[in-house]
Amino acid sequence: MLVQLSIPVDIPEAQLAELLRAAGVILPNERVGAAGLPPSAGAPPSGPAGAGTSDTSFNEAMFGQVYKLTTPGVRGVLDFLADREGTWVTALELANGTADGDFTKLNGYLGSWGRRWKQLTNGAQWPFEWDRSSGGFRYRMGKREADIIRQTRDSIAG
Repeated sequence: MLVQLSIPVDIPEAQLAELLRAAGVILPNERVGAAGLPPSAGAPPSGPAGAGTSDTSFNEAMFGQVYKLTTPGVRGVLDFLADREGTWVTALELANGTADGDFTKLNGYLGSWGRRWKQLTNGAQWPFEWDRSSGGFRYRMGKREADIIRQTRDSIAG
């Protein structure tokens, strides 16, 4: 029998990446492959949301369809970003708002999203930005993408 144990510990954001690596977690920027395409487990390529890659462009219908096929946890991440369109959200804020403060769970949601997105879009650029230049990860979704999330969410709910 396995028992899952959670112990809340305050960790300085500057040391979080080092701790996660020590625990065997692969960080999103370490997963980005050549030409900015996410690998199969995938983190997003950096750059503007919805910009697409050289061979695959962002498509509203495709984005809405992928959203419909995702798990509730992943939808929570996308909804959280859409509800804060244009605003940078730190990984801590995103984890607290969608994954009960659990970075492993958030990493799972983002990995699940990356696999689903790559599988269904042939590797198109993620519909939100990410940045690590501030010492920790942060994410931002643009208005166009946020509008699609809200419309799709409303169509599913109503």
